[in-house]
Amino acid sequence: MEKAAATAAEECGCAPTAAERGALWRQPVSRRSAFGIGALGVVALAAFGVGSGVTAAHAASYPSWDDVQRAKNNEGGQGR
Repeated sequence: MEKAAATAAEECGCAPTAAERGALWRQPVSRRSAFGIGALGVVALAAFGVGSGVTAAHAASYPSWDDVQRAKNNEGGQGR
């Protein structure tokens, strides 16, 4: 299976060569370093306040029922 994948990659020219693969993936990422990178990411997101600036949209103040009725009466008084 690995040989078939390598042959297919060589045919299309889109995959890294064996030398490039060796340079790119020399050392596997350990579980400890993966957790460390994840923790740094969380700290960075918290430091930049990614989630803190999001608020729900709302009106500053809603009109009272009397305000609505006055507006309706005012609208009816103007000639259309």
